[in-house]
Amino acid sequence: MKLTKKILPTLLCTILILSLCLPVIAFAQTPFTLRVGYWPGYGISENENGGISGYTYDYMREIARINGWQVEFVACGWNEGLQRLSEGSIDTFGPLQKTPERAQQYDYPELRAGYECGTLYIKDDNNTAFYNDLASLNGKTLGTVDDNYYTQAVLDFCRENGITISVKIINDAVELNKAFSDGTIDFRVSGSMLAPENAKVVLHLTTEDFYYPTTKGNKKVLKGMNDALQTIQTEKPYYDAVLYNKYYAQAAIGKRAFTAQEAAYIRNAPPLRVGCDSVAMPMEYYDEQSDTIQGITVDLMQCIAQYSGLRFEFIKTNSMEHARQLLDAGEVDMLSNLVGVKQFTELYGLLPSDALMSNTLAFIVKQGTSFDKAADSLALPEKAVGIRQHIAEQYPKVPVQLYRDTDS
Repeated sequence: MKLTKKILPTLLCTILILSLCLPVIAFAQTPFTLRVGYWPGYGISENENGGISGYTYDYMREIARINGWQVEFVACGWNEGLQRLSEGSIDTFGPLQKTPERAQQYDYPELRAGYECGTLYIKDDNNTAFYNDLASLNGKTLGTVDDNYYTQAVLDFCRENGITISVKIINDAVELNKAFSDGTIDFRVSGSMLAPENAKVVLHLTTEDFYYPTTKGNKKVLKGMNDALQTIQTEKPYYDAVLYNKYYAQAAIGKRAFTAQEAAYIRNAPPLRVGCDSVAMPMEYYDEQSDTIQGITVDLMQCIAQYSGLRFEFIKTNSMEHARQLLDAGEVDMLSNLVGVKQFTELYGLLPSDALMSNTLAFIVKQGTSFDKAADSLALPEKAVGIRQHIAEQYPKVPVQLYRDTDS
C-alpha cells in the first residue's frame, strides 16, 4: 500500500506530461505544397544551370507565400500538363485562357492572373512574309499545340481572308522549336509570354485574360487561389503589370516584320544622309583622326540599320543653320540630335520622328554658388535652338546670353 502511494503521484505526473505533449504531436502539420505544372518557355524559362524564372514562377511563389504554402514546379509537355491537371497529379497549370470547354474540365479562380496578346511569328530570316499580310503565307504550315487558344483565331482570320493553311500539332516544346528552326513549319502562334527565338511578328491577334486553374473539385487550392488573388489585387494592384514588364514587355512588342511596302522601300533605298553636329560630344562629333562622325547618335542609328536593313551616311555640319541649308538643298535627308523637337518643327517646319532618347535638362553653376532664375543670366551656345526655345517657354524671366560655341 505504501509503495502504491509513492508510485501514484509519479504516474499521475507522467500522464499529465503526456497529455500536454500529445496535442502538439497530433496537430503538427507539414505545410501544403502547391504543385505547379508549366510548359517550358511559357511563363517560366529554364537556364542552362537548371534554374527557372518568369511570370508564373514569381506569381505562384507570391500565392504560396500569402497562403503559407510551399511550392513545387513541375515541367510538363503541353498535353501532359493538361492531362495531369485533369487527373489531379498537379494542382495548377498555365497560364490558360478561359473557355466554356475548359471551364467544364477545370475549376477557374474568380480573378484573372494577367493578360497577354496572341501573336503569329515567322522566322527572322523570312523575307517573303510581311506584317498584317497573311496572303504571303497561303499554302504554308502553322505549327502549334493541342488546345491552343489562339490557333482558332488564326484559322478564323485565314478563312475570312480566303487563305488556306495546314496545321501541324507538336506538343513537345523542344520539338516545336526545332521544327520552327529547321523550316518543317513556316510559322507558329502563341501568347506573347512565349516568344520564340530568332522570330519576328507578322500578326497581333486579340488580347485575352489568363488564369491558373486547378483540378475540378480541388476546393483547397481554389479557395487559396481566390484569397491570394484578392489580396494581390487589393494590396498590389499593379502586380500583374510589374511582372509582365519585368519579363515580357519586349516580347509582347516583338521584332515586327515589315509591311510589303516597307520591305520594298528598304530594298531599293539609297543610304539615308544624316546631317550631324560636329561638336556635340558625346552625342555626335567629328573625329579628325578617322575623318568620321562619332558618338551616341551614330551608335544608335547603326543599331537601327542592323535591325531594319536601312543604311545611313553621316554628314558633318557646322551649325544648325548650315544643317538646315543642306536639308533644304536636298544634300541631307534628315537631321539628328535635335533637342526640343516641338520647337524645331514649329520654327522650321520639320517632320519629327519619335524621340531617339530622352534626357534631363540641368543648370550648371560654379561650385559653392546657386542659380537665381530671376537675377542670374544663363549662357547658351547660339546653335542650341531647341534648348533656347524650351528655356524661353519654361523660364521666361531668365536672361540668356548667347555664345558662338560651347568653348566660348
